[in-house]
Amino acid sequence: MDVEILFEGSDIRLTKIQGTKQVAIITFNAYTISKDPIIATNFEKGFACGLFAGNGFTEYHIVTNKNDWFQSDEMEGVIHIIQNDTKLYKRIVSYGSSMGGFGAINFSEALHSVFVTLCPQYSIRPQEISGDMRWAYESSKIKFHHNYIKDGSCINNSGYIFYDCLSEDGFHAEQIKKRTCATLINIPYAGHLIGDILNDVYGIKQIVEEIALEEFSEDVFNMEFEYKKQTSIAWLIKKNFFLLKNGTTDICKNQLDLIPVSERLLRNTGLCLMYLEILLLTESDATSFAEKVLNFKSSEELDRYTFFSEKFMEYKKYDMANTILKKALLKYKTARLFYNQSVTLFNLGELDEALISINNAILIDGKAEYYYYLGELLLIKQDYLNSEKAYLHAIQDNGTVWYYYSGLSSLYNALGRHELARENIKKAISVTQDASTKEFLRNQL
Repeated sequence: MDVEILFEGSDIRLTKIQGTKQVAIITFNAYTISKDPIIATNFEKGFACGLFAGNGFTEYHIVTNKNDWFQSDEMEGVIHIIQNDTKLYKRIVSYGSSMGGFGAINFSEALHSVFVTLCPQYSIRPQEISGDMRWAYESSKIKFHHNYIKDGSCINNSGYIFYDCLSEDGFHAEQIKKRTCATLINIPYAGHLIGDILNDVYGIKQIVEEIALEEFSEDVFNMEFEYKKQTSIAWLIKKNFFLLKNGTTDICKNQLDLIPVSERLLRNTGLCLMYLEILLLTESDATSFAEKVLNFKSSEELDRYTFFSEKFMEYKKYDMANTILKKALLKYKTARLFYNQSVTLFNLGELDEALISINNAILIDGKAEYYYYLGELLLIKQDYLNSEKAYLHAIQDNGTVWYYYSGLSSLYNALGRHELARENIKKAISVTQDASTKEFLRNQL
């Protein structure tokens, strides 16, 4: 299966896999947590690369090397290449998830495509999306000037949006529907990462290919979904997680036996983490489950150690968190693991060991948050000189965090330097935008 590079610029790469059908599937890559909205990274493989070519579909893969929602001016040239290459094609489908879903809809008019999307965005600007803050940071950095959904350019374009109406994605789906000819298909309890449930009940590949061949039936899909959801591990976990977060603890306890701890579950880190939280919230045997997950061979082993330790810390199960972290640090020496260990040891009453761990974290990654925490520990130890140095280091690295100044204020109060303490509270007030935090700080003056 040969992958041909049709274009590679500073921001965008376009690749192609030639098929035998006169039907093209164009994919847009999704948001990646490791990417920045401005700083370029290496181009990743195309989204769903090779998934459809085996059945004869020609694939085009548009990849951005930033979390920039395809706002690069290079997109104009990329679209032009695809337009010329697909002049004789009978049907074109654009496909993507989340950020990629936005791209699939946003450029559907120019591509003459039917879109298939999973939880796409209408916009990422909080003021345009009912205060949704999930991508507020990216919105503050990106020059968002190619939103053809919002400006009405896609009003005549049709396609499908699979989404969860109970999540924040529901607002996005409704706004897109107003400005396109989209068909909305609701998958309740699925959350933003909807693909696991779709694969359990029908298959994303089957959905996209049926739409590409004009064979997809919404009624058939809904019947399959209703029939298969009760045996979908992803749906059972996500449904019970949602219910649990909304106060129905007893229902969740009664349904835990319906969720088998199978290889299907153990392969999926996200579902494992969600199931762990269900067990913690229902005071069930979370320890045994965690051991099964962490003993299961996975390419995401480091993430599992990190996330599981943090989940046990969140629920103040520090003994189990410490056990996980000890095992993790035999294999992986990361700043985040050492920081987690420091917090855990402190809560277990091991202050000196906690100081060793936070210093190990700083040796690997001397970021401001770690210096702040070092300052906190040294203040408790009454090592005031080094505590002050740590707080000041944190503030020098990032002077926009209110509690860095508040911590330094506590130190100065302990030293009887009350004027300096008040000055730092005033600085804390000046950098926070939260009204309740401002009021809390003013009460300390």
